[in-house]
Amino acid sequence: MKKNQELISISDLEKHVGISTFSTTTPSIHGDLKVYPEDFIVCEITPVGRILSINEPNYVATQGPRSSKISYTLVDVVKKNEDTILAAEKIARKLNIDSNYVSWAGLKDNRAITAQRMTIKGDHRQKLMDLHLDTLFIKNIHYSKTPIKLGDLWGNKFEIILRNIEDFEKNELTSITTNFQRQIARNGFPNYYGLQRFGSIRPNSHLVGKYIFLMDYQKAVEEFLYATYFLEHENVKICRKELHDTQDFEKALSNFPEGLYYERLMIKHIANKPDDYFGALRRIPRPLLNLLMSSYQSYLFNIAVSERMRKIGNLTEPKPNDMISLLLEENGLTTPVRYTYKKWKKPHLKKVLEMDRARIMCPILGYDSKLKDSYFKKTYSRILRREEFKVEYFKNGKELKAYDFRGSFRGIIVKPKDLQVVPQYDNRMKPNIEMRFSLPKGTYATMLMRELTKY
Repeated sequence: MKKNQELISISDLEKHVGISTFSTTTPSIHGDLKVYPEDFIVCEITPVGRILSINEPNYVATQGPRSSKISYTLVDVVKKNEDTILAAEKIARKLNIDSNYVSWAGLKDNRAITAQRMTIKGDHRQKLMDLHLDTLFIKNIHYSKTPIKLGDLWGNKFEIILRNIEDFEKNELTSITTNFQRQIARNGFPNYYGLQRFGSIRPNSHLVGKYIFLMDYQKAVEEFLYATYFLEHENVKICRKELHDTQDFEKALSNFPEGLYYERLMIKHIANKPDDYFGALRRIPRPLLNLLMSSYQSYLFNIAVSERMRKIGNLTEPKPNDMISLLLEENGLTTPVRYTYKKWKKPHLKKVLEMDRARIMCPILGYDSKLKDSYFKKTYSRILRREEFKVEYFKNGKELKAYDFRGSFRGIIVKPKDLQVVPQYDNRMKPNIEMRFSLPKGTYATMLMRELTKY
């Protein structure tokens, strides 16, 4: 693995988190993603198929049970360039409640305009009507008997503009986008955890997570505070380096920008309690702490998928001992109904894979992962040896009140629904490409975009 200073391109950053293969063969078109917030719009799709909107009319449920009988307030939150966890923290502070009282179905892209549902414990309808924040607004205020939990969604609908495409003849670019759609419909794209899972600017959450599992809390904090990457602002790099060199946490508290909210929480703690690295980690909100730790599982998954792609040449061909999961619908969510692929025993499984009613699954490693009969056994054995890591280490972290990292499964490819890829021309500038599609929960639109841009 390259050192941070050697990571000088987006491609380098992707390889740093295990992303290294493509499922399509169309040429690189480059282009600029997320030039403006409105270039990347994400609208949550509820389990019953309702697509949230960033501009639908506001509605407040004033009728209903008495305030004392309302368990939760249900809202739509529209954010602009705002982190989901930080947005929940801001809402909680405005309502003067614990941030653990705010819950959501899934994390959304930071650099985007997004619409998602949240629930807040208690009746806060009146206060929310008067709540004003620069980076978000709240609408469609209802009451609910139950909270939203992580995973309570079907997926997300995306509207994306890719700007400043390389110079192609109009017919050539149209041919590329048409061929791209055809290949995606046939092959899908690798179901990688995208860069934003690890930190779009500083993709190192998996390293922090690994150190936590190894119970090396000092290294975890140092990685969180000191590590610099080329996309960071120069002033921030200087602050991190100065803290690393001087170990002056009091001064760092004055130097670090207010926007580095979580870093400042940790710095303040260490300034008051030197060398209490475990305590510094506990200052991080629990959802973020769990995100850091689970990102190491995501990193291992990415590497396993990349190694399979390089070995076989595709991610659609089942191999003996592959785990196959049926889907709820064509290109839909996976179900708990799973079979082990044996060519001579269950030939129908290959047929349902071809019909997009099933997916090949890869283990997400945890302390309870059973790899004895898995196709991925040898792959993960090699990876863990290189990483000097054992699956039983996933039991660590309970002192931080983290999730239970038992392990699970994830499909190795994903296919978007209703994919549209449309070149837009303007004689005054380079062409843009407009894309619309929907993806199941837990999958990354940026991983579809990289198949098209191929940086």
